[in-house]
Amino acid sequence: MSTASTSNDLSDSCIICSSKHERIRPSLCQCKHCSRSLCFDCMKDHHDELQLSIAQVSNRYNELKQLIDTKIILITKETVASTHELSEWYTTLIDSLTVEKESIDLNIEKEEQKAKKFVYEIESEMQTFQDDIQTFTKNNTFRSENLTKIFEKLDELIQRLDSLS
Repeated sequence: MSTASTSNDLSDSCIICSSKHERIRPSLCQCKHCSRSLCFDCMKDHHDELQLSIAQVSNRYNELKQLIDTKIILITKETVASTHELSEWYTTLIDSLTVEKESIDLNIEKEEQKAKKFVYEIESEMQTFQDDIQTFTKNNTFRSENLTKIFEKLDELIQRLDSLS
């Protein structure tokens, strides 16, 4: 707010009167804020201008404060929305991975069963050769062509078993 002090020097003229109104009036007071010599009318106008400027600055400050408050609210809302979206995405991803893992586990179990069945079939075929070998050993009688066939069959079973890897 503009405050004035009375001037004792009557030779000073009002600065505003001489610059804006092209008139000469004696300055009767001096603004303490800007140290300008003014007449009473110009001092009132000057005071009103300062009040208007202060009101404008105050309004601008309040606008900025409101903008800051709005931005903080927006940031908070966006953070909450982003966190919620991330949680949903994470849940969806975990669900998808769980389904995929279950499918993979099931496929692994199927492949395990197929592989075991394959090995058991080879083992079953091998059992017949063991019976033949025991018969040869007990009786001490064997024919070389039978022995060759057994070797070939055993080699074939080994190859089939090696193909499993």
